[in-house]
Amino acid sequence: AIISSSDSSGMRLRLRLASLLFAQSALRPPSRLYGSMLASMEPTYVKCAELIDFIRENGRLSGVEKPWAVVDVRDEDFDDRGHIPGCIHIASEDFDEDAMDGLVERLKGADTAVERLIFHCTKSQVRGPSCAMSMIARLSLSADEEGDFAAPQVCVLEGGFSKWSRVAGDDEDLVAVG
Repeated sequence: AIISSSDSSGMRLRLRLASLLFAQSALRPPSRLYGSMLASMEPTYVKCAELIDFIRENGRLSGVEKPWAVVDVRDEDFDDRGHIPGCIHIASEDFDEDAMDGLVERLKGADTAVERLIFHCTKSQVRGPSCAMSMIARLSLSADEEGDFAAPQVCVLEGGFSKWSRVAGDDEDLVAVG
């Protein structure tokens, strides 16, 4: 079933429909309506240097406790190749409606409003952008239902962790292993 018994508002149905819209858009040229809707839901890209500057100015990331938060959606390669210290790790294979709901709750409960939510995977070509687009759809539902929630700008780290690790080198404030 698409709608659970505990979700009478139909939020899960709308989220599922948004996901289907994304899938359908890859199969056919979008109409004007769907094209403009998809364009407004596309994530922007953040350059590695921009995120490095933010970390150097504001200190290490800390989940959702800084104005910028990073979500690493890599799967099995998260610990082996390292990660951005203080990032939130949600494997793409686990990035479902429950994971997004949990992330939204973390954003709402944060002491500092998160202004940017930056997703990445290994190269930010498939998993990172896909999860970012799903999160944009989920956040738009939260903003519609709860007028007082200011959704962050959802972004994708340009070049993913592969580029990040090359640019960051062995700086322990920028790359942690294990």
